[in-house]
Amino acid sequence: MKVKDWFTLLGVAGGVIGLGLVVRGDLLWAGAAVMLGYLVGDTVDGWWARRTGTSNAFGAELDALSDHFAHVFVPGVLFVVGAAQGGALWAGVAACGVLVTTATVRHARFAAAPFPWKAAWCGLPRTISGFAALAWPLAAAPARLGAARPWVGAGVVVVLAGLNLAPVPYRHHRGRALGGWRVLMWAFLLVPPVLFALRRAWGFDAVLAACVLYAVLGWIPVSADERREFRAAYAAWARGDPSASRRT
Repeated sequence: MKVKDWFTLLGVAGGVIGLGLVVRGDLLWAGAAVMLGYLVGDTVDGWWARRTGTSNAFGAELDALSDHFAHVFVPGVLFVVGAAQGGALWAGVAACGVLVTTATVRHARFAAAPFPWKAAWCGLPRTISGFAALAWPLAAAPARLGAARPWVGAGVVVVLAGLNLAPVPYRHHRGRALGGWRVLMWAFLLVPPVLFALRRAWGFDAVLAACVLYAVLGWIPVSADERREFRAAYAAWARGDPSASRRT
């Protein structure tokens, strides 16, 4: 265990605390615990590993499993409880089932055969769909839907979960100058805590808006040439030939 791995475990701790708070019925602070674990753990572990040159296969797998628990499973459970409170238990269960299933299949696919094209994520990251599920029952804006809130939320979660497996290149923050897009990345990290301090639900409105906007727009920073490279890499990977069209 290295320092970076202890940061990763802070994310696990946020998920465990969040799960306990969900069981107690305190959904707002459960969501806050998960997001705090993300901010102090998941956003730091990779940076620390790169800075100290301590990246390794163990840390990568630990990070992936931590994310699966804290960013998918716990948000899914929170979404189910929120849906049940809105009178739509089984809609919540169904949406959670799709979320956990697509995220699990995504992890298994790329663990068995790593995707070769490294300039973007293949499909919507599971953290985005998971955090949208977490934020929906807690944000202020969806409350305006009244009794339809959990049903609409279930539809949103299912769509975003489906994008986990879609052959769409979503730009990430690694290995490339992002220009103005980096401002949005920092806004995602800093704006929700500030809004949470002002009015708690607003912080989750910011998280929800960021997740939906990224799902809709996150492919735009990928250039036309890069999209062609991505499609070629995906076709080769789907045929079982991950050596084609590599990009770092």
